[in-house]
Amino acid sequence: MGRGGGGRWSTALGIGVWCWARCAGANTITVNTTADSGSGNCTLREAIAAANTDAAVDGCGAGAGTDLIDLTAQSGTIDVGATSYAITSSLTIAGPGARALRISGANNAGQTIRTDGAVDVTIQDVTIADTQGTGGYANCITPCGDALTLRRVRVTNCVNTGGMFSAAGAALASNCQNADLTVVDSLFDDNHAVGSGAHGGAINWGAKALRIANTTFSGNTSDDLGGGLLMGGGPSPPVLENVTFVGNSAGASGGGGAIATFGRTILHDTVMAGTTAGGNCYLDVPNPNLAPSLRNAPNGGFVSGNYNLSDDTSCDLAANGTGNQENIAAQLGTLANNGGSTDTHLPAAGSPLIGGGDPAGCLDTAGMPLAADQRGQARPYGPRCDLGSVETDTEATTTTTTVTSTTSTTTTLLPGTPLAGARLQLSGRPRDGVARTLSMLVKSPAIDAAADPLTGGGSLRIASGNGFDATIALPSSQWHRLGKA
Repeated sequence: MGRGGGGRWSTALGIGVWCWARCAGANTITVNTTADSGSGNCTLREAIAAANTDAAVDGCGAGAGTDLIDLTAQSGTIDVGATSYAITSSLTIAGPGARALRISGANNAGQTIRTDGAVDVTIQDVTIADTQGTGGYANCITPCGDALTLRRVRVTNCVNTGGMFSAAGAALASNCQNADLTVVDSLFDDNHAVGSGAHGGAINWGAKALRIANTTFSGNTSDDLGGGLLMGGGPSPPVLENVTFVGNSAGASGGGGAIATFGRTILHDTVMAGTTAGGNCYLDVPNPNLAPSLRNAPNGGFVSGNYNLSDDTSCDLAANGTGNQENIAAQLGTLANNGGSTDTHLPAAGSPLIGGGDPAGCLDTAGMPLAADQRGQARPYGPRCDLGSVETDTEATTTTTTVTSTTSTTTTLLPGTPLAGARLQLSGRPRDGVARTLSMLVKSPAIDAAADPLTGGGSLRIASGNGFDATIALPSSQWHRLGKA
């Protein structure tokens, strides 16, 4: 299917499959209303209380072990009210999808959802939003339990003004030393840490392990440091895999509109672009006179990792790792519904993100091969993953699955000649059996022909103004039937 919206979508884990191992011996507590309270019903607040206490609460059955709170039949908005949802038991909250159900803290002054204690909590397929916090850690989500996983979650419109204390994160924050956070296939957008000393517009993380994969940070702001993400102080370096930062900002000069880090941070296949203020990265380097190899040590405040792109030089990627690109435009579209459960920024045709990932493969938060992007579309599409949270393919590729000829009426194109300005015609009979012809003008100067010394043929990586992008192998009988326009 096509790059840019259609696609080869992988099947997301259903709640039954996801809970098969971790919820064994537990109960399913089904929420039957979007109200925050109500006699005879089972509200989300009551379901959490039933799971916490392993006892029936109003219309909710008793919990037992690691419970599943089932929200899949609900849609619209759940208004949390003035009192936070306090989770003190291991559980999974499973919604119908982030586009379908919003858990709103609009009437909550902070910590709309908080976890505490020796708990393992997963929240998936919902939107968490709207908290108007007035304390240091007055956030939409405050993880202080042992482990929190966010899966296919959108966190948006969270504001923390700090009050008596500087705002520490707006969407999510923690300095609880036992807390681990894993975020996958999610979106943090339009969150704001406000006031003097405000750190972490979306996430402020000073706790234990932090792992983020296939996630987008867009339009988040901090009045001081870390518009998208502020990290530091934990015992292990945060790890970001295929994360996209676009259009975030930090108020402080050089404050890191995308990320601010106070300890070693590992980036891999990650994109930082379009920052509106503060540059992409703030790197807290205790001794800037150290050589890069020494600054890369634990607590050195330096970003490390391979195959990342920053559209400025503030992340100093050139000194850390291989395959990194600096000062190169990412060519990303606006935040939009490009399929999947949350909005994304889609790379444009010809973007350096396309096929720019690590040749060794893209990885999930457990270090295993990443099989799908933020939207659930299978990745990689070609031999290498795209950088960032979105894996693209091309609609035109589907209509030219089998290429039978490549022709030109102009001069011979020799192997190694750049294809910029070439006009190619592809004739083929795709899967539906209908013969089609596609004519294109190749625009990218970096896309070349390459000879195969063993067969006398070659391969082409070609792009056109209509979004076609493909690599086509040609036998020797067809290789010299190409030409410059």
